[in-house]
Amino acid sequence: MGVPVRQVAGPSRYRERPAGPGPVRCVWIGNGGWDRRLRVLPDGCLDLVWTGAELHVAIPTAHPVRFPVAAGAVHLGVRLRPGLVASVLGESPCGMPASLRLREVWGAAADHAERRLATAEDAAGTLCALVSERLTGVDALVLGAARLLGTGGPAATAARLGTSERTLRRRCVQQLGLGPKQLHRILRFQAFLAATERGAGLADAAARAGYTDQAHLARECAELASARPGELARRPRIRRAGRNIQDRQRGTGEHGPYDVHRADPGA
Repeated sequence: MGVPVRQVAGPSRYRERPAGPGPVRCVWIGNGGWDRRLRVLPDGCLDLVWTGAELHVAIPTAHPVRFPVAAGAVHLGVRLRPGLVASVLGESPCGMPASLRLREVWGAAADHAERRLATAEDAAGTLCALVSERLTGVDALVLGAARLLGTGGPAATAARLGTSERTLRRRCVQQLGLGPKQLHRILRFQAFLAATERGAGLADAAARAGYTDQAHLARECAELASARPGELARRPRIRRAGRNIQDRQRGTGEHGPYDVHRADPGA
């Protein structure tokens, strides 16, 4: 991608591009725009984030997390496919906060990575290389579960993988910090968001994602996004924002300017 990370004043912008096959799902860059909190929705993925000076990691959670964003701050990140959290961190994420400096996990290796990124002409490519270099001990059972839980619950997924629900839960919690039921809810919610992004109506998107009724959808949106379904479905300016939703500006009840772009896959 070759995107420099720098301070740029102006409206908030986010864009991402698919990374193709491999452990990295997409590469993204975001300009914070103005001082505020960014609401990050759960998607079961691990993100490595380069601030231009430090490497941070965003750990998968089962609830929305609000991160402070400074005016003009530009962050570059890679988002991994679900199922690869402990494989890249090198340890279980259980007990870790939602976001932390990567050196707290990788130690001296993170310091070395930051020096590489500081001088890299292609910071995005360097981030992808770091993921590949650190990827060890992939749990095939958990990786398979992360693919199947988007379309079926824990019991059906365990049966398809030829294991018990108890074993599946233990391995998922150890590797992801999330149980199969939590990951199933998150992936179903992301399927709902994707359907609204493609233009589906609220009821149709809910049915496609597998929600039993509108009350079920409303409860899940409240817990996973702190938002109402209609709010998520009707606001076109946040639809292509990946994990992120801007919170209201303090004292105004309004959302600030927010432009979202998704680069062409070949960009």
